[in-house]
Amino acid sequence: MTTASDRALSDVRGAVYVPARAFNAYQFWEAYDPDETERDFRLAKRLNRDALRLFLSYEYWFDAPEAMERRVDNLLSTAEEEGLRIVPILFESAGEEPTRERRRDRDPHTACAVRSPSHDVINDESRWSGRDDGRGSGDGDDRDGGVLSEAKRALGLGDDATHAEEGRDGDDRFGRRAGGPREYVEWFVDRYGDDDALLALEIMNEPGDWDRRLKFARRMLRVADDNRADVPLTMGCKGLRYNALYDEPELDVFQFHLNLPPTAKKMEERMQNAREFADDHGRPVWLTEWQRTRKEPPNKFLPNYASLAGTIRDGPVDGDFFWSLMLKPAYLPDQREKGRINGVFHRDGSVYSAVDARALAGDDSAEFEERRRQPSWLPADLTRAETD
Repeated sequence: MTTASDRALSDVRGAVYVPARAFNAYQFWEAYDPDETERDFRLAKRLNRDALRLFLSYEYWFDAPEAMERRVDNLLSTAEEEGLRIVPILFESAGEEPTRERRRDRDPHTACAVRSPSHDVINDESRWSGRDDGRGSGDGDDRDGGVLSEAKRALGLGDDATHAEEGRDGDDRFGRRAGGPREYVEWFVDRYGDDDALLALEIMNEPGDWDRRLKFARRMLRVADDNRADVPLTMGCKGLRYNALYDEPELDVFQFHLNLPPTAKKMEERMQNAREFADDHGRPVWLTEWQRTRKEPPNKFLPNYASLAGTIRDGPVDGDFFWSLMLKPAYLPDQREKGRINGVFHRDGSVYSAVDARALAGDDSAEFEERRRQPSWLPADLTRAETD
């Protein structure tokens, strides 16, 4: 594996992007709005950000492959026009099981992040691919049986078959998907692997070291490597040590997450550890999730990016992505229950905290309209935000 020489993997200033009203990746793409994308990308540029890390959705691709492709086309085109580079995330380990009800739940009290793919898919290697092409899975330690091809023929799912954009969410009679995660990875890398708007491709967010999910992540990394052009590959590792679990192939960029360190000093220590770890392996390293210190004031459940922005900007990592660009309730259910909100921009372009916005932009003279209130569309009892 060779890191692409024409993609700058250092001095990256980014944000994690989920649209304001989307509670999970499926909703991101099901309700995709080109005008909203253009508006939000311009907001990122106001913070002098040059990259966005965002979630794709295997489940939405499965349900509506043609619509997904059109929407990804538009997003990457918009990113290029606005001077942003994108780090798409193919799969997600966090959240609840991706039932249809959870994927489409938009009630702020009950809506939540959903993992992708489901644990049922992770636990069943026969569902990692929806085809038998004679090559197996690519690892040499398992094969997709010929029975799958027979099933596909019986169901009219030959190589030239097309699928309607809705209702493609059922298993075949053998419990296997017509288009498995492998085909999803191949589709993305084949179509977008040399797209100039891509900074890197992230295979999975926080896969950890659970043996089944680790094997899945390794397999999908290999599929991406086998089919890519020159896009660098990375994994959304929560802890530095997890990056070393990937060696066939190795990752082009290392990641680590530290959303809520107790102090800025602790963040400094972790960044220095990351620098040494990455240098030992000859790789760039990014801090791809951070929010604030846990110290008060202000209320520890509200945004306070200024508590870390300067420390990170002056730190030794090659790039950072704060969570999140848009002001919204917490992504994960347990943090939502605690009343946490995070983010910078309201949908109208005003900011929750002008101090935070200036700190993230690295410009003390930048002007922002401040509206220190929770998003107007949220129920009053959902967060601990208070009007000044």
